Amino acid sequence: MKILDAFWQGIRKVMPAAFDEPSRYALQKSVGTFVMHGFLVSVLEYIRSKGGSVVEAETYAAAMEKPLNELEGDTLEAEYRVLHKDGRYRNLYNRGIVLRDEHGKARRVIGQTVDITKHKVADQELRAANERAIIEYEQLLERIAALAQALGASHELVYIYWALREFSIASVPCDGLFVSLYDPLKDVRTAAYGWGDGVEFDVSALPPMPVTTDGPNSRAVRTAAVVITDNYMKTTSGHPQIIVGPDNG
Repeated sequence: MKILDAFWQGIRKVMPAAFDEPSRYALQKSVGTFVMHGFLVSVLEYIRSKGGSVVEAETYAAAMEKPLNELEGDTLEAEYRVLHKDGRYRNLYNRGIVLRDEHGKARRVIGQTVDITKHKVADQELRAANERAIIEYEQLLERIAALAQALGASHELVYIYWALREFSIASVPCDGLFVSLYDPLKDVRTAAYGWGDGVEFDVSALPPMPVTTDGPNSRAVRTAAVVITDNYMKTTSGHPQIIVGPDNG
């Protein structure tokens, strides 16, 4: 309270008429007070940088005399945080219009206060999301480089499947990987590699799988496009299925 009292007493020393003859001046209840309190933060930083006392009105008067008496421009803008009664901080934005007397001296500020907390939070979340995306993209490039190196150096398919498995696990939530090879002459897929729940399983005894027109696997084969489904078992219901894995499904 000593700091706040010294601040306003300092303003009074600079603009005594506004306090002694208040009918000639107007300080809008919300905008004016908030703007002045927002101004206090900058004044405090300036006074401390000069080694001055922050509890003496004379210090504030000396720091604010020129800015207050030579107020320039027709608008004032301020952005700051205030502590709400619910214990959380709010980000507020003030924009005011400076009204002057016949001598061009600022006599009044009118304007409005807007709560921009949601905008600030959304902006921070967007920046954080962009930063995460950049990091994830860089990590993806590293994984692709490792996969490409494995593909170029491997002379056996099983090593390629292992590299593909590690790439899949690192890239997306993954608890299973199944690789099949497509025979366009017979229009079937032949199982080549299977892994699920941390265990590889033998796919050599699995029969060829016909390529249909509407199953997700078949659509991926026929369109050469990525097919994503959020419920694979439901999507493939009604199609021939062979459940494989350590617990046989």
